[in-house]
Amino acid sequence: MAHITTAHIAALLKELDKIEKLDLDPAVAKKYGKQITDRTKDVQDMVEGTAKVDESKKTDLDDYKAIATKVIALVKEVLAAQAMAKKNAGPTFKIKGNDKATEAETIAFIKKHLPSDGYGNITQSLNDVMLGRGKSTKGLSGVLHASSGIPDEKPGKKSGCTLFFTRKGEVSEIVGIGQHVGVPSSQKPKYYIHFSDISGLKQDKEFQL
Repeated sequence: MAHITTAHIAALLKELDKIEKLDLDPAVAKKYGKQITDRTKDVQDMVEGTAKVDESKKTDLDDYKAIATKVIALVKEVLAAQAMAKKNAGPTFKIKGNDKATEAETIAFIKKHLPSDGYGNITQSLNDVMLGRGKSTKGLSGVLHASSGIPDEKPGKKSGCTLFFTRKGEVSEIVGIGQHVGVPSSQKPKYYIHFSDISGLKQDKEFQL
């Protein structure tokens, strides 16, 4: 009777590791949790089996093939389900206190700090953030900003919504929330910062580009 080797087990552990490395969506974890646990136990039992002296109690090649088929099929199904869950989850943002904020949570966070007269401009600014369409911010390396709303030239008048953000891969982190401050057309843009999570932007202060 042919018995399995450590190489056989290593191959299945490598497959299962594809799942272990993932931060599974809650729905995916709930649906496949027991199957993942069962398949992991099957492999652990094989590890113990290879150490047994009694040849009759070791896992033979046919049993291994049956378990391997289940493991490979499960991993393939979980990876597909995870990819679909990620696609359907919508954009992910990072805000203070939440590294995986949904769009709705991010909008609520912005509204918490932005005066209500700028609420109508949030969606456009956030959409530009999501698409990485911000402009570079002078004096703040790696920080972009996206604005919505027409600046009022009336001195000191605050308007619109400006989001300062950084971007890593597909995740955008909101590091500042502000509004245009009215300046004459000949002057550079100025913003009033209502919220800041970086040292370069001072909360409750004006910021000049």
